[in-house]
Amino acid sequence: MIRVLIADDEIHFRNYMLTAVDWNALGFQLCCVAQNGEEALCTIRDFPPDIAFLDINMPLIDGISLAEKVRAQNPQLMLVFVTGYSDFSHTKKAIQLQVEDYLLKPFSPEELTELLLRLKQKYMQTHFPDRAIRRQKEASPLHSSIRTSRSLEIVRRVQEYIRCHYMEEAFSVEQIAAYMILDASYLRKLFNKYMNCTISDFLTATRMEEARRLLDQGETNITQVSSQSGYKDSGYFSKVFKKYYGVTPRAYLTDGLEGGPGSPAISNVRQARNAAGQQDI
Repeated sequence: MIRVLIADDEIHFRNYMLTAVDWNALGFQLCCVAQNGEEALCTIRDFPPDIAFLDINMPLIDGISLAEKVRAQNPQLMLVFVTGYSDFSHTKKAIQLQVEDYLLKPFSPEELTELLLRLKQKYMQTHFPDRAIRRQKEASPLHSSIRTSRSLEIVRRVQEYIRCHYMEEAFSVEQIAAYMILDASYLRKLFNKYMNCTISDFLTATRMEEARRLLDQGETNITQVSSQSGYKDSGYFSKVFKKYYGVTPRAYLTDGLEGGPGSPAISNVRQARNAAGQQDI
């Protein structure tokens, strides 16, 4: 196993790094996690890793200063800078320190996986050149499977987040992206690829299912149903409801859905349920 250290002062990001990829399946062991530069320096000296991910803007000792210190002591240590700021001066310093790569937050599990595979290939070529050639030929199907597995996990987490926050009127894809530390456009593309619907469609379907559930349970206050379903404007809520089910919420309370099982309204309900539940990852 290739030993990895992660040094970052943000606990949310440290947790993300721990779960973003299946480290063991990729051939890595997360041996050390540090929350500031000083702690990372001591850890690297006492328990030298093979690769170190260093946040540039850490307290006590920043990532660049830390890299300078450990590079002098351990020239073979592979370093990766991680930062939330795109700064050419940092990039220039990374080149001078012979840093392996420069990760700009937020980055996706796929981006991290691709970087790890490149680092692994270089590590193997340096330490085990014969094995590196053989493994490179055998690895492609496994890596493809790993990427698919991580993508499905991201989609599942998006669904779970929506179910916990759909009632918030200001809910947005950017909110999910910030929570998962991923790019919003990347999330949209990934979700659409595996669900055949947009995140907004899934959110609307989830809200409509909740609204219909409340009405079926006997809630007659449309304003209350609207609010609990994530819509502050009850008039807009009624328009969305009618578009989905073919009838207004008030008409649904009085007459239910119009038509038989083959009607457009019933078909719409089935599509909503599929988007909100039956296609779950």
